[in-house]
Parts: sequence; C-alpha cells; structure tokens
Amino acid sequence: MKKIIRRSFIIFNLKARTLSLFVLLSVCPILAGEQIIHRVDAQDTLFGISLLYNTSVDRIKEENDLSSELIRTGEELIIPLGTLQTGETNENEASLSTYKVKRGDTLSEIASSLGLEQKQIIQLNSLSDNSLRIDQVLLIPGKASAGGYYIVKSGDTLSKISLLFDISQEQLRQINSLITDSLTIGEKIKVAPEHPQAYIVQKGDSLWDIAQQQGMKIDELIAFNKIENERIYPGQELKLYPFIVDDFEMPEKKTTTLLANYAETPLEEYMNYEDSRQFQPSREYAETELDDPVTNYNQARAILASFDQTIDRERRLSNDLAGYHIVIDPGHGGLDPGAIVPSVNGNGETVYVVEDEYAYDISLRTYRLLKLHGAEVTLTIISPNHQIRHSSNPSETFVNMKNEVYNFKAMNRAGDDGSWPVGGSQGLRKRVEIAETAFAGVDKKKTLFISIHADNSPDHGQGTMVLYSSEEEKNIEESKKLAEALVPYMGASSTTGTQNLAVLRDNPAWAEVLIEIRNLHYPGNSWAIRYDKLREQDARFIAEGLRNYAGHR
Repeated sequence: MKKIIRRSFIIFNLKARTLSLFVLLSVCPILAGEQIIHRVDAQDTLFGISLLYNTSVDRIKEENDLSSELIRTGEELIIPLGTLQTGETNENEASLSTYKVKRGDTLSEIASSLGLEQKQIIQLNSLSDNSLRIDQVLLIPGKASAGGYYIVKSGDTLSKISLLFDISQEQLRQINSLITDSLTIGEKIKVAPEHPQAYIVQKGDSLWDIAQQQGMKIDELIAFNKIENERIYPGQELKLYPFIVDDFEMPEKKTTTLLANYAETPLEEYMNYEDSRQFQPSREYAETELDDPVTNYNQARAILASFDQTIDRERRLSNDLAGYHIVIDPGHGGLDPGAIVPSVNGNGETVYVVEDEYAYDISLRTYRLLKLHGAEVTLTIISPNHQIRHSSNPSETFVNMKNEVYNFKAMNRAGDDGSWPVGGSQGLRKRVEIAETAFAGVDKKKTLFISIHADNSPDHGQGTMVLYSSEEEKNIEESKKLAEALVPYMGASSTTGTQNLAVLRDNPAWAEVLIEIRNLHYPGNSWAIRYDKLREQDARFIAEGLRNYAGHR
C-alpha cells in the first residue's frame, strides 16, 4: 500500500498561492516517493497543480483514475511526488560584489560611479591610502537576494559583514536572532531578510496561511505578537520578527519560477509618459494623456515592434501552434475602461481595479506565449506608453488611462476624437474588422479569435467563463470545441456558455471565444489579478488550452 500524507498545509487558498507558488515547495518536509492529498480550489487546473508540485498532468491523472482533465472544486487528488527532497530551502550563498581597477581609475571616481562613499571602500578593503593598482580587485558593498547567507571567515566581524552586504548591524542581529555579536568561523549568517518585518492580516487569513506564506512557524508568530487563542482579525499588523528595525528594506527574492519568465526586459515598463498616480483612487478617476490618435498609434506600434524583437530572441517553447493565426482582443480599452471594482491594498486602503488595464496585461502575456509556441498573433488594441507591467506591491493598482488605440492604421485619424476605442456594437465591430484584415490569405481552419475580459457579476461563480456565440453561425460547433478545450486549463469552477456578443458575432475566425478570466465581484479575484505572477499564470493557462485544442484536431 502506498503511503499517503494528509496535511492541512496542502489545502491552501488562492491568496497564499498568489504571494508565492514556491513557498510550499521550499518549506514543507516531503519525503521522496510519498504522496500528498490536494483539495481542489476554485482556480485550480490540473496543469497548474502539476506545476505547483513539480509533477506531470499524466501522473496525476493516472494516480486518480481521471479520464479527462476536468476537476471539481472540493475534490481531493492524490499527488505523486518523486523529485522533492526533505529539507529543501530557498537559501542561497550570497556572492561578494567586486570591482576590478582599470587604467585611469581613481578611488573617488569608482565610489562616485557606484553611489558609494570613499571611506566605505577604504574600510572594507583595509586600504592605507587612496592609491590603487591596475587589475586590483576591490570588495564593494552590495545587497544579497532574499534569504542569502554568508559563511563567516577568519577576521570577519558583524561590522564588516554589515558593510559587505549593505545591511545594518541591527538588521543582522534581527534576522539571525543574535544575542551577542560574537561570530564563529564557518558559521552561516543570513545577510538578507527572507520576509518583511510585518504583515497586515487580510480577510480569510489564518495563522497557518501567514506562516506558510512567510516561511515561518506558527509558534513564532504567536510568540512575537503575544497572540491568545490563535485569533487574528483583518487589518491587524503582525510582527514577523521578535523586534522591528527602522529603515528596514526587503531585497528582491531570487526564485526559479515555474511559470514563464522573460529572458530579458525589452523596455522600461512605461514609455512616453507614466501614470501620475500609484493606484486607482476612485471609479471616476482617469488619466487623459490623449495625444493625437495617429501619434498614439505610432508610439504603440514602436513599443510592440520592440516587444516582438525581444520575443524573437527567446528560445521557442514548441511548434504546437505553427500555422495558426490567432487574434488576441484585450477587452475594453480607450474610452471604455470596462468594470472598475473596489478592492483593499496592503495598507487597508480602498483602491480600484480597472478591468481594461489588467485585460491588456494578460493579453500581452498571452500574445508572447502563443508566439513562442509558433503562432502568428495579432492584437486588436495596443498601448502607446507601456508593455507588460509588474505589480508585486499590494498598495499599487494600474490606473485608468484612456490612451489605447486600435491596432489598424486606417482607424486612427489625426485630430479625430471618434478614433478612440469605445464600447458598444460600433466599437466592437472594429475589432472584428481588424481580425478580417489579419486573417486575409490565411488558412481559414487555423484562425482563432480570443477576447480577454475580467467579469464583475454577483450572478456568476468565481470560476472563469469561456463564452461562445449563441447565434446559429456556421462555426458555432467549432467555437464550442475551442471553449471546451480551454475550460480544463482555466480552473476547477470554470464553465463554458453561450451569449450573443458583438465581438463574436459574424467573426471571420474558424473558432472564437470570449474569456472572462476572473470574476472581480469576488474580493479574492480582484486581489489576485493585481499580481503579475497570477496574470502570467492566467496567460499560461490560456496558451495551454489553445495547445490542447490544436493537439486534438
């Protein structure tokens, strides 16, 4: 009989996964060859679960006698694990920062160029004066990634290590729980914190959730915060260390992501102009950097061309979609923001999630992945000031900017306010016309149209909805097949449905669907969509669903 480990930590919520898909893999002591029970959440897919546990969809299906990839919320799945080892952690040995002296260098110039003071370099390298020699290697203060450690060597002191990794001695005492400043040769000293100093409790949190997110023990949380009866409440600030240090700075955490990452960042996230606000403060607020439509179109095309060049330099993921031409339609945009839904940031403040800004980001991520799987891809709407954006700070949300344009030159006329994208049948018809142009001369049976939105409806569940036209069109059966191929990848509570939608009606594609990627009516979804890792996951799931469709034709 196979040994099955039933542990409550496997039943986790969407928010815990949003903050880090990797914490569970790094802190749970799982023995190779054993199994774990995973209770299916509303947003789960077999593909996502396989990524989370570093196994394969086929192995999960085989272990659970599944004939398809459809899973139900609340269902318990046996997860076979064979690659994770006991005691794996996210620790990494911090590398020292150095600078090699070149001909003509002076100490003052080196310090200035690196944003340091001369005395820091002198002190760290035990220099007697300012003289340098060519090819001399200087130690330079530099930050380690989160969780990084340093092995103490002869002559090291807390002061030297503090300078070496640009971290205060007080922080070193805090993150290493040091009672004295005495160090032992060979001792591992953490030189960057693994988590923030404090956490604001969110609705639905438990001490276990927070401990798992932060890689801590529940007993530590209870002791640091003198908690009785394990009761916590939304808005409560919990200390994640025994004491707090002023000017605490949390360094970036280096992780090997299980999702698709970018080989490089092709552009600054914003070009031409940037939002003046860090979050959407109200439903009514909008930034109106509306230059001439033609100017915005030219700027948007330049940004997209640079993005394409970067994608072209990346390693191809597969040729599964070779020969397909797929039109990605980012929902809303221009003068039409779509749904604007209130949410709460990490500081307990009300912020608003603007549907079109997040739909565009997911669309760009999907655009990239489909191209990396061999497809030709066209966007219906493009932005003149940004490409893919990152948003790990919970106090920030994308701001409603009405500057997007149709991705078709003839639709953007100089000085014509009627050129901006709008909602309604007239505006949506233009998106269909862009698809008609994109599909000209292409094998009809390999043309797909995907419109990406985020729902805001109390009448629907939390799961993704994949809609196809309710009209009796020639391609309705093929569109239904496409919807059914996508659903297994979009989440356990995801469904297909029919609806009379203008952007799908009389569409020239062989198959077309509209994906309501998340229902923002639910706080968990309006919270989750703000995180770039979750949006990248959504794009990955769409891409996998399309590969599933292509593979079964």
